[in-house]
Amino acid sequence: MKKKPLHPSTQAAAVITGAGSGIGRSFAYEVARRGGSVLCVDINEERAEQVAISLRALGTHAVALGLSLIHI
Repeated sequence: MKKKPLHPSTQAAAVITGAGSGIGRSFAYEVARRGGSVLCVDINEERAEQVAISLRALGTHAVALGLSLIHI
């Protein structure tokens, strides 16, 4: 299977729930790798902040937000 070329997303921004771990974290890194900005939302604010710090170290704009979406 032929891989698709990577398209930069410098104008993209994503709000990613569950960004502190698992698929959410992986998706946050993928958005950052493509040049997009990321709002890392997780019920565990410390984990969201750790991911945001890592993304900023890679040169992307990233902000963390501790929030439970269970009642929304």
